[in-house]
Amino acid sequence: MAIHKVEGVDGDANFPKKFVRLHCTEAISAGEWVSIDTGDTTNGLGGSVEKALATTNGCVGVVGVATETTTAAGVVKIQTAGKFENAFVTTSITANKALVVDTTAGRADEAAATDLVSPCAITLETAASNLADVMIIDQGYF
Repeated sequence: MAIHKVEGVDGDANFPKKFVRLHCTEAISAGEWVSIDTGDTTNGLGGSVEKALATTNGCVGVVGVATETTTAAGVVKIQTAGKFENAFVTTSITANKALVVDTTAGRADEAAATDLVSPCAITLETAASNLADVMIIDQGYF
């Protein structure tokens, strides 16, 4: 088991994070949740993402949060694990809630008993203006 040291260097907190660059099939904003686009083969099946879909019982294949905005299809940097500031979430959500994407595309909501997917993150604070700091749960895709 790895040791996680949070005091960092020169007193700066260090939160481990994971990133990946993937082809995104549409325009996306920084902070929006993305999922695997199974219909695109630009980089082979499973190598492209799209804005996570609004899907009853939860969107399958959510991989993380876009860290940059793109105005058209192209390569985008995605954070797949660790603390992310200002992720798109439901405004009324409070801290310490499990998140899934199910009612609004690109935005995470509090997980419900009827959701059939694993949580993609945990809220670290109460949301304001549809944004909150979250801890992204590594889904192990990349």
